[in-house]
Amino acid sequence: MSGNDFEILIPIIAIGGGLGLAFWSIYHKNKERMAMIEKGIAPTHTFRKKEGTHPIIKALTAMGIGLGLLASYAYRSFNEDIFNRPSTLAFVLVFGGLCYLIGYFIVQKMESNLPENKLKE
Repeated sequence: MSGNDFEILIPIIAIGGGLGLAFWSIYHKNKERMAMIEKGIAPTHTFRKKEGTHPIIKALTAMGIGLGLLASYAYRSFNEDIFNRPSTLAFVLVFGGLCYLIGYFIVQKMESNLPENKLKE
């Protein structure tokens, strides 16, 4: 086999290994659930509801990244220094992080105003 043959085999092995790992995981998870059912344990309690990020936080973070890119572009247009290249990353991280925090506090405020939270107090 020449070097070109090995270059072709690498993605084939990677895809086959990934699919094999996925099917192996599903098979053993199903086997574990079946064993729990045979022992009389309900497997539904093993599932946890996955709580995702609130859409407001996602939207504000995306807006912050856009504002960071815009601020970086404005900064570069006024400052032609050759060493200001890391400023783009800095602006994106600062603005994205600030907007993430703002979104987090907005969501906390919204959740504290829900009727079921007021009954607990």
